Amino acid sequence: RHIESRVVKARHVHADLSIHFSSIRATGDVTAKDIIGGEILAAGSVTCDVLGDPDGQPTIIQVGVDPGAQDLMTWARERLAHLADECAVLRERCQLLAHRVQTRISAGDDHVSEDHALRQAVSDHADLQATALRCQNIIATHADQLSHASALVAAARIIVKRQINPGVILRIGPDIELAITEARPGGFFYRTDDRIWDG
Repeated sequence: RHIESRVVKARHVHADLSIHFSSIRATGDVTAKDIIGGEILAAGSVTCDVLGDPDGQPTIIQVGVDPGAQDLMTWARERLAHLADECAVLRERCQLLAHRVQTRISAGDDHVSEDHALRQAVSDHADLQATALRCQNIIATHADQLSHASALVAAARIIVKRQINPGVILRIGPDIELAITEARPGGFFYRTDDRIWDG
């Protein structure tokens, strides 16, 4: 009946009364009487009577995007950025250890103590590169899915029956948004021609 300060992941989300300051991830539609604060990400449509907080607290509604794919894409981008730093550190470590090994071999030292450390560093570097490649593949796959997601975006709607308050950001698809800065009557929002329309 009422969802407040929760994280909800589901196919469809239906609240008889309201959704307040919650994070909703739905692979279908979301409906509620009032949606105030928080963030809703739905592959389908969002329908409510009142949208946003009269005091202007941020309320973000995004439709036409698969939340599972979006979360995976965000994780892959963040992990890839972190892996780049780790790979650079390990690359430098491998170079230093290789130099030490080469110096000792050149000096005639047959017992090279850094040999094991070098092998481990090279192995760790190879593992990081493999993980980075998996992240790049996830990002490429998601980008390909987005290019084929036009049907999902075309079917997505944001329907507000009575009122929209300031502080609301409406997004349809992954890249087009409309910020509501003043209270206004409700509307029927859809996307065509890379623009959000109120029909």
